[in-house]
Amino acid sequence: GLSIAGLIIGTISATTFVLIRNAEEALKNELVERGRTIAQNLANTAEPHLESNNEIGLATVVYDAAQQKGVVFALVCQGEPPRILAHSESGLAGNAYRPPEGVVPHPPDKEMTVVLTFMENGEPVIDLGAAITLRGRMRLGSVHLGLSPDSIRDAVQAAYRRVILLSAAFIGAGLLVALALVTLILRPIGALME
Repeated sequence: GLSIAGLIIGTISATTFVLIRNAEEALKNELVERGRTIAQNLANTAEPHLESNNEIGLATVVYDAAQQKGVVFALVCQGEPPRILAHSESGLAGNAYRPPEGVVPHPPDKEMTVVLTFMENGEPVIDLGAAITLRGRMRLGSVHLGLSPDSIRDAVQAAYRRVILLSAAFIGAGLLVALALVTLILRPIGALME
C-alpha cells in the first residue's frame, strides 16, 4: 500500500518538476523576446533623436523604455570608446560606457546580443543590445537594455505553490477514497468472522 502511494507521489513529483522546468525555459524565452522587442523599438525611436543631436528627446525615449515592466536599465551610447548619451539613471549620461563584467561590447555587425550577467547586488540581469542605424545602413550607436528575470522566478514559485497544493489535495482525496474502500471491504469480512 505504502509503496504504491510512494510510487504515485514520486511520479507526480517528477512529472511536475519536468513540466515546471519546461515552463521556466519558455518564460525565459518569452522575456528575452519581449526584451528584444523593447530594445529594437528603443533603437528605432532613438535614431532620429541621435541623428539630430536631440538630447532631451533621447533621454525621454530611454526613460520611457526603462518604465517597461521588468526593465532594470536602458541606455544609448555612441562612439569608440562608447560614451553614454542617455541613461535611465540620469547621473550616468556623459560617462564612458563600461559593459558589465561578462558582457561583450556590442559588435557592429550583429543586430542583437543576449548575455546573462550579474549586477552588484548579485541579481541576474539579462543584457540586450541593439544597433542604432541611420535608415538601416550607417551605425549611429547602440542601445543596451537590462531585464530582470524576477517575473520568471515569481511565476515559477507560484506554479510550485499551486502544484504542491493540488498534489496535497489529490493525495488527501486518494487517502480518503482508499480508507473508504478498505472500510467497505473489511466490514463484510468482519461480519463473516463473527
